[in-house]
Amino acid sequence: MFATFPAYSEKLEELQYRHHPVLKELTKPRYFRGYCLVRLIQDGNVKSALEILAVILSSDIELIPNIWYESLTTMDNAVKARSLELLKILHERSIGECTKNAMDIAAANGDLDIVRFLNENRSEGCTYRAFKMIAKKYKHYDVLAFGTVGFFLHRFFGFTKN
Repeated sequence: MFATFPAYSEKLEELQYRHHPVLKELTKPRYFRGYCLVRLIQDGNVKSALEILAVILSSDIELIPNIWYESLTTMDNAVKARSLELLKILHERSIGECTKNAMDIAAANGDLDIVRFLNENRSEGCTYRAFKMIAKKYKHYDVLAFGTVGFFLHRFFGFTKN
């Protein structure tokens, strides 16, 4: 599991001083752990991300706020990886951010459990695009049915038209 750290450390060394000076922050262990966690989640390596989260305390992981926005939306990336377990842990430990895009992705993938979790535990909602993706393109009728029962009506005022 921890063999992942040296691999990302080498990539970091190449970029650290030449291309992105703010990456110097990653020499601090808690930021480096956060960077590795973010990269694992972005790469869809859910198993390794869960292993790291199982042994490292939240106080020992921190995300650098000014690197790139995609690195902060860890919950969106957990949804892209289709991992409810990872999403729950990130939510419970307040690691990273979540956007409306997370529910759009879950709806498009037909991940009803993730849609339900986001609906019950997060306030971001979804965009109007989720309706179109579900109904027209992906035909995930179980997610659409869940929405028509009350979910989408409940979230109506949270929608943005995209």
